[in-house]
Amino acid sequence: MRILPEDRQLGIKFSVDNGKLTELEFGGSRAQGEAPSADLAEKFVQCIERVRKDAVVKNFSKLNTSPIGQIANQWLRNNGPQITLRPQNEEEIPIINNLQIGPTSGVRWKILEEWCSGEMSDCVECSDTLAGEQTVAVEVRLRENAPVFREFWSDDWPIVDPKRKAWELVDNEGKRYLYACRSQE
Repeated sequence: MRILPEDRQLGIKFSVDNGKLTELEFGGSRAQGEAPSADLAEKFVQCIERVRKDAVVKNFSKLNTSPIGQIANQWLRNNGPQITLRPQNEEEIPIINNLQIGPTSGVRWKILEEWCSGEMSDCVECSDTLAGEQTVAVEVRLRENAPVFREFWSDDWPIVDPKRKAWELVDNEGKRYLYACRSQE
């Protein structure tokens, strides 16, 4: 607990089964003031995982640079906020699925709130991000004339892959791309 500053609060719910910590869920609300930084929360989670190897941590995510479509798919299998992508037309499907999120870590609702209201707010509209820890689902739509641009992400992906997902934007040379938002400041 010493890693958390005294002026911060972090909500934690846990379950114990046969004397073992089995589930750990992070929460928090605006009423408690500023949430701890993602860095502090991540250190706390690392500490719990080192001490309690059998603990299952819920509603906390550590994201590398990823496409939002992939994160939406991964979060479908877990408790916590769900992400629904709402493309307006066929041309938007690869763009909205391959919008960059991360690297970041923290409580899921906070990650979504920061992503939707930060630089990405010029490019996306998100529903229900102001519900705090009560957030159940967030719908993401691409704004009209969103200033998105495709940028190189990584090399050496299979060129032909019949199982490729909408968030795997790979060209005919095996290069993978993401879409970033160019803020209109």
